[in-house]
Amino acid sequence: MPRLPRLALTVVFYALAATLISAAFAGTLWLQYRAKPRPYLLVWSIALAFYAIAALTEVIGAAGGWTPLLYRTYYFFGAIILVGVLALGTIYLLSPRFSRLALWVLIVLAAIGLAGVLGAQLQAVKLETHQVPNADTIQVQGGLFNVAAILMAALINSVGTVILIGGALWSAYAAWRKGGAQSRLVANILIAAGAFTVAGASTLTVLRRPGDRGPGHVRGLPGCAAGSSPGRDPESGHVSLRAPTLPSPTGGGELKKNYHKLAVASRQRS
Repeated sequence: MPRLPRLALTVVFYALAATLISAAFAGTLWLQYRAKPRPYLLVWSIALAFYAIAALTEVIGAAGGWTPLLYRTYYFFGAIILVGVLALGTIYLLSPRFSRLALWVLIVLAAIGLAGVLGAQLQAVKLETHQVPNADTIQVQGGLFNVAAILMAALINSVGTVILIGGALWSAYAAWRKGGAQSRLVANILIAAGAFTVAGASTLTVLRRPGDRGPGHVRGLPGCAAGSSPGRDPESGHVSLRAPTLPSPTGGGELKKNYHKLAVASRQRS
């Protein structure tokens, strides 16, 4: 049995770590949703399950080689739908009155993207690798389906990134304006950085350097995959949310605190 090249082993390591961590976060959010149903918990649980699926395809591809079906699965869950669903959760949390519209827009765009990925013509030679295939595997010149897949990936990623980072920065601004604790301000800035890292890892799939995704998988998860559980804000007295304790591969577990608590308290004050 031929040995995998060192770079392929690196891809397997990062992708497997991302698979396990995102699956753990998804399970935690699902349990919290079952205990106290809130739509954004369900949406983020689904998003992180998608994240785990995309990362798992990288593990399989790096270890055993890529197939057209495996790459299409990877492209849809990792490059098209992931950031959009994460952003949808942010909308459910911060602007729930727009959530239904956002959901239907995302469903339509994702359906177009899925049709594009399934019908796209792939460059078979690009799949002959144990790394993540280059984004040129789906080329614009390949026809209408290729254009649809690339366009939906670019559109959903760009808009979703703005919503993710904007939501975290807005919460940080609200903390500063309300005179909240400095730790909350720092936490929200770091959440924005985590969201940017995860969104950037997906965007790299659309661009020309998909191999750079690996570390981004793991580094971005602690910030943007923050779960929440019911609690009471000692400063405002409002029933709010606090992040659960989960191990972080980058030591960022404490950075997840107070994002949901701040967001809910800010909405109630306004």
